[in-house]
Amino acid sequence: MSGFEFLRERGLRGEVFSKRCFLFGLFLVAGLVCSGMASVAEGKGRFHTRGGKALEGYDAVSYFTQGRAVRGNPSYKARWKGVEWLFSSAENRDKFLGSPERYAPQFGGYCAYGVAQGYTVRGDPQQWSVYGGRLYVNYNAGIKRQWEARKDGYIRQAKGKWPGVLQ
Repeated sequence: MSGFEFLRERGLRGEVFSKRCFLFGLFLVAGLVCSGMASVAEGKGRFHTRGGKALEGYDAVSYFTQGRAVRGNPSYKARWKGVEWLFSSAENRDKFLGSPERYAPQFGGYCAYGVAQGYTVRGDPQQWSVYGGRLYVNYNAGIKRQWEARKDGYIRQAKGKWPGVLQ
């Protein structure tokens, strides 16, 4: 006995069953899509972390104030967008918390060149540049040199792919 014969015997028509399956599938897909969008909006996976720390534990503010990568101190930490951020001083932590979008690395701390190419790869916090008032990190020194040569174009490309590249 086929599935539809079984349903007919029980008084259900195949088309009613098909509509119910279609609607169930539609709601299931919509729920999965919305939950995926919500996780990106909440910051889950939006930042490259190592050991649960953004910028692998480097102080995001130091790139702007000291012009160099400085290791953060676990005594000065903050949580933002579900990620732990370390700072070299209480002053830097407070600056970050006052304006996190200003100091947080672009493209979640993933390699800016990689995002421009359509994928996410680790950004090395020691291969960085501040450009246009924004912090960018790259995978390694060679990739950084390549990125630096055409950064305006790569930034434009990366902005067009972010945050969709996370999915």
